[in-house]
Amino acid sequence: MLEKNHNTCLFAMGMTKERKMKFKFVGPYMNHIIGIIVKKSKAIKVENYQGLINHKSVVRIGSVRDDIGAELLLNKGYPQKKLHLVNSTKNLIKMLAIDRIPAICLGFDAALWEMKLQNMDTSKYELIFPLKTVGTGFGFNTAVDPGLICAMQSALDELKYEGRVAFIIEKHRH
Repeated sequence: MLEKNHNTCLFAMGMTKERKMKFKFVGPYMNHIIGIIVKKSKAIKVENYQGLINHKSVVRIGSVRDDIGAELLLNKGYPQKKLHLVNSTKNLIKMLAIDRIPAICLGFDAALWEMKLQNMDTSKYELIFPLKTVGTGFGFNTAVDPGLICAMQSALDELKYEGRVAFIIEKHRH
């Protein structure tokens, strides 16, 4: 949708090098960790990508379709056939909770936020393998007026300088 609709903005979007070639951005307003999340009770540990691919308890990893988590896994050589894609974070979290999948790949803060929305005990889940720390911002179609991008970046920079962005993030953090 962001690629096809000219006057479109996506909040929030991970700002990767690949995405910066396809979109305009305002940000970052925060950094977040994208990685593999599991139930603590499963006691799953991995040390590298090969260990993740070959782990006997992680037969599939769930991710949101077109999300940065799936993108990162595939770019690192994770087999497409071992990736289970769904359309929403909400569904992904439900699948993890009921053991339909042993692990998910998602932004850790986003996962914890969704778990809270679903009244889940977030202390029962852990990030076992961070893939990347990514700046998060507002993503725009490339046809958006550069003046608007500049004005929004200036406003965001001012809010960050005043400490208002940090205050909002802390207030809503898991």
